[in-house]
Amino acid sequence: MNAKHHNNIRNIFNKNTTKLKSLEPIYQEIGSRMIDRFEFIKIHPKVIFDMGSGLGLDTEILQKHFNGAQLVSVDCAVNLLKHNNKKTTFIDKLLGKKYTYNVCGDGLQLPFLNNTCDLLWSNLTLPYMSSLDLFFAELHRVMRPDGCFMISTLGMNSFLELRDLNLSTYNFPDMQSIGDKLMQIGFVNPVIDRDFITLEYDNLPALLDEVKIVGCGANNYQQYITKELYNKLNTMFHTKQSLTLEVYYIHAWQPHSNKTNSNGNIIKFYPRNSDRR
Repeated sequence: MNAKHHNNIRNIFNKNTTKLKSLEPIYQEIGSRMIDRFEFIKIHPKVIFDMGSGLGLDTEILQKHFNGAQLVSVDCAVNLLKHNNKKTTFIDKLLGKKYTYNVCGDGLQLPFLNNTCDLLWSNLTLPYMSSLDLFFAELHRVMRPDGCFMISTLGMNSFLELRDLNLSTYNFPDMQSIGDKLMQIGFVNPVIDRDFITLEYDNLPALLDEVKIVGCGANNYQQYITKELYNKLNTMFHTKQSLTLEVYYIHAWQPHSNKTNSNGNIIKFYPRNSDRR
């Protein structure tokens, strides 16, 4: 990240640690859907990097599904990592759980050597990256041959309700362009699928707070809401309001050392069903 962008993101999350806790149901729901996809993805990682690990909301499911793997939580906000600093108990050791290492670092300049990770996990971190090219290049650099990554992010159809109210939202990337980037960088067999989650809110402040944090890339949400506009929007909240998240799940493989990505296709699955929370 450039210095200004990095500092803004870090400051936002360092100051909003408590608010991020309120988003736990969203992150855990998406994390659960990510882990379900490993029913069809066969990998036995020794080292897992949890990129943008935040409060460590996915730590438990990663440890449970990949029992015995070394988990490394990576985030640019040190206050979030402090909340994720849990000691490994004697029972954990008996169950094969390893101590989770917390690393404060930049997703575009990872503080790791080449070929050090078997599985890279990233739950709703992508919108905060100022350069997708650099981010995916870093994933490719630190991933071992035959490793893979699993990423969730939001698509262009997220927050349609806000745009209907003439509010600007983060310009989410086109998934076709991401698939092309992955193959150009050197990943193979990228798979992209999506589903929808519908959130409901009782009041406007709660909705706006969560939008600024969860998915629009907090640093990219620049619209200033005047008192007049706020009052106008608030009058619309006599009943519960819905907010749609279009969630994409992306995974791809690091090729074996003697293979190339010259014969690869982007595979997409677009189910039509949506879930209400």
